[in-house]
Amino acid sequence: MWRDLVEIVRGDLLLQLRDPLALLFMAVLPLAIFPSLFFGVGSAQDAQEVGFSEERVTLSLPAELHEHIEEDDQIDLADAESADAEVQLTEAEYLVLYRGSSDESREARDRAERIVRRHRRAHRTTGWAEAGMPVPPGDVLVVATEDLAPPADRSGLAAGRLVPLLMVFLVMGTGLYLALELFAGDKEKGTIETLLTSRIDRRALVLGRFGIVVIFALATAWLALLSLTVTLGTGLVDLPGGDHSVALGPGAIGLLALLLVPLCLQLSSLLVLISAWSPSYKTGQAISLPLFLMTVTPAAVAAIPQVQASTALGLVPITNLALAIRDGVAGVLTPGFLAVTLVATAIHTGLLLWGTLRLLNQEGVLLGGRELGRRRKLGDHRVEALGTWVLVMLLFWYLGQIAQSRDLAWGLVFSQVVLLAGMALVVPVWLGLPIRETLSLRAPRWRDLGLGLLAGICAPGLGQLVFQVQQPLFPVPTAFLEEFAEAMDLDLTLGTLLLLFAVLPAICEELLYRGALQGLLRASTKPWVRILLVGAAFGMMHMALPRLLPTGLLGVAFAAALWRSRSLMIPVLMHFLNNGLLVAADELGLIEEATLPIPVAIGLSVGCILAIAAMGRGKISPSTAAG
Repeated sequence: MWRDLVEIVRGDLLLQLRDPLALLFMAVLPLAIFPSLFFGVGSAQDAQEVGFSEERVTLSLPAELHEHIEEDDQIDLADAESADAEVQLTEAEYLVLYRGSSDESREARDRAERIVRRHRRAHRTTGWAEAGMPVPPGDVLVVATEDLAPPADRSGLAAGRLVPLLMVFLVMGTGLYLALELFAGDKEKGTIETLLTSRIDRRALVLGRFGIVVIFALATAWLALLSLTVTLGTGLVDLPGGDHSVALGPGAIGLLALLLVPLCLQLSSLLVLISAWSPSYKTGQAISLPLFLMTVTPAAVAAIPQVQASTALGLVPITNLALAIRDGVAGVLTPGFLAVTLVATAIHTGLLLWGTLRLLNQEGVLLGGRELGRRRKLGDHRVEALGTWVLVMLLFWYLGQIAQSRDLAWGLVFSQVVLLAGMALVVPVWLGLPIRETLSLRAPRWRDLGLGLLAGICAPGLGQLVFQVQQPLFPVPTAFLEEFAEAMDLDLTLGTLLLLFAVLPAICEELLYRGALQGLLRASTKPWVRILLVGAAFGMMHMALPRLLPTGLLGVAFAAALWRSRSLMIPVLMHFLNNGLLVAADELGLIEEATLPIPVAIGLSVGCILAIAAMGRGKISPSTAAG
């Protein structure tokens, strides 16, 4: 195998190095990315600040504030109708009126607030003097701060929040089209079949081409690191949002260079798997957007100040390395987190490569896009299922969020009925599939209906258990809980809340996820695979990291219930009961802060799992099967 591996790496490497486009992505782009980005963002910020500082604004101010206007304020007084901002004196405060849709009006607001603060300080000083106090209280004890972190560590933290995101972007951009050319491109040309029918070991083929992607990815990442080092070391370009740039120390640079190795290995193994699975080069290009989102999003976690490295996050692909890079350049990386991250990354990479080898042993995968008609005849709609999910996510993210921001209630109705249920009904028609069979629209057994009722009553315990167990490992920010509770605090009746948050999601979300997506995967995946896939897709739909595991596990439970019962009505019932019980309990104040005691949550979780496992026993009647 090793001789085959060397031949594959040497041949493919020489072939790729003759491609000028590949060299451009590997060399020129990484070297230019950091100075271009820092200079571009910094220049835009400087231009905006200079432009605003030199621009005059108009203000409408009460007469007592006029004496506190200074020449540098660049202010012209005007009446309220024509002013950029207006200050009104109420009984207890100065009220600044401005237009948030205008940059000039927001700048006028800031200058008006400065004038009000001057007036307040002068008024306070006069008051203390009249009371016989020779020195204002603020001058008695002066508060000073001193930053104990070395300048290199402060600069490292600022850079560390940005570097993982850009590194993932660069590696994915370099490796995606290279991996597609090596696998999907060879499928279309038919050369991969020739290779696999020769004496070459398939393991050598996978490892060799994986090695090619890793070489290009590492070259890109290390050149980008060189660009970052020079950019910060020269001090010619400042970090966006920082006062100045300080060169990273040799230790931080060395650690960053080492951490880029497992990051490139993990991303390259994912690219190889996706490319080996893609039936054609065109399909690989089509899924590039969700693939970028899938990798960039976990890398962006490192930019969130509240997220701290933990054992649980050390197990999360990409996120663990992004946090390790951030903490490493900031000088706060712990050996324990680094060890967990490296072990988890090795396991992830090995599993992805094993999956690639398994794929190349399947005839349908090797024949690729030339077998599209045959694939559809066999009921293999995995590509269509992925495309449907990606399209729904994009529509839900853009159109759904816009609709809900304008009016939460009607926005939820639009998102559920049009974007989710509508897509679930359109996709089978578009593919020429029977709607009732694809969506599992059949009557359930009475026995399964009773078990579904029991499982649905117990389902809240399952989600609550996961949510509480993840808290010590992955703490949910208090701000997230407060914002979520505030968003759900609607002035609506209990019946309307149940309609919006229980009835509609139970019908519409189940039609899409357990109906359309699980139906499209039915003939091409094993039961446990599609149950996990549909559950994961359902968890990611809620677009909030703290809710990913709880909702994902509930999605797995609903998918398993469909598989056992063969009727969509069962997960619809479970979904309705889960949401409805939580909404009613929260609205009626039956449980404090919508949480359950751990023993109760465990008992309910066991009850839910046992009820799902008991479904589907016995033969299904012909009339029920036809339904």
